[in-house]
Amino acid sequence: MPQFNGVVAHKDELVRKALGTIVAIAPMTTAAVTTILDSADGSLKALPVGWVQLGRCTEDGITWPRETEVSELFGMGSTGPARSDIRRATKRVSLTLLEVRRAALELAQGIDLTAVTTTRTPVTTGSASVTWDEPQLPTYPYMRLLAISRDITDTGEIYVAKQLTRCRVTEVGEETWSDQDQAMVTQLTWTAYHDSTAGTAMRHFRGGPGYASIVATEGFPAAT
Repeated sequence: MPQFNGVVAHKDELVRKALGTIVAIAPMTTAAVTTILDSADGSLKALPVGWVQLGRCTEDGITWPRETEVSELFGMGSTGPARSDIRRATKRVSLTLLEVRRAALELAQGIDLTAVTTTRTPVTTGSASVTWDEPQLPTYPYMRLLAISRDITDTGEIYVAKQLTRCRVTEVGEETWSDQDQAMVTQLTWTAYHDSTAGTAMRHFRGGPGYASIVATEGFPAAT
């Protein structure tokens, strides 16, 4: 009989880690991303016009919760379901933004701040300031969201990315002001919805200069 080490097929080169991330949003009028690689050299492609980066996240990272609702039928005297059907699968993404940008404030408060102007007090030479009023009810428009992670390997960078082709903010965490080891962060959760134009709610990408060496090991066809 073979021993365990003669049977096991672990592949440590398939372990991925997000050593850096990019998170960007775009209005629904912006085309969904169809590739993350530059067609000229295979490097990471610059974000198309219309996409706005949200900046650095906290070290808690980016989470992708998924909720599945199941309908089960039981027979008389059965100890388990006789039939199980998945009725709904809700996809979300949650993160905490460390940087304070106008885009993050708009997302958290459900407001459009494009009309806000910067003033100086005293005029021309004084301190700069901006002022706006938060609405009674926030407005969370549908948008696109793209998150890209970078891993570094001996054969080059590997990118794992996900795009919510149609989503909107559905949860905003509390804001905390503290003199402890805590910044004024923005906690946000988006929920994904089906985009009839893109034909999906979530699109996945994997690739990069170092990906050709592991793609077949992952179980996909070898790169040609």
